[in-house]
Amino acid sequence: MPQPEIRPSADALVGKYWPLPPDRDSVPSALGTAAELARFTNHAVLNSGAVAVPQTTDVQDVAYRLYELAGRLPQLAQMLSGRLAKISATDPTLYAHTGDASTHTAAAGADFARAAALAEDLAAAFNSAFETLAKVSHRDVSEQD
Repeated sequence: MPQPEIRPSADALVGKYWPLPPDRDSVPSALGTAAELARFTNHAVLNSGAVAVPQTTDVQDVAYRLYELAGRLPQLAQMLSGRLAKISATDPTLYAHTGDASTHTAAAGADFARAAALAEDLAAAFNSAFETLAKVSHRDVSEQD
């Protein structure tokens, strides 16, 4: 009987494909992969929910992973907001096709700051779902009356 393929850990994937120090493509590439993994999970639950998440404990595990994911987004969004402010203040080659470049970068920075706050709320909601699901379980078939 063939052995199931062992999936590499997230740390192993990051170490192999996105080692430090990063290059210019590292962040967009990593986020593109994360987006594709989210798409995979959407399809897995949509098409095979009874297999992919058969019990509430499985949904709880997914809620925790979503909490982890969403919990890491605020820091990135805040750092990107700060990066835009630094670029705007220090890069003499920056210009806008229309309007003022610093106005546009400040507006985008504010959007990132708003996204950070929304991601904090999202993480809190996933954590709440995780904690709430800890209150339920499934009986073993042998435990049923």
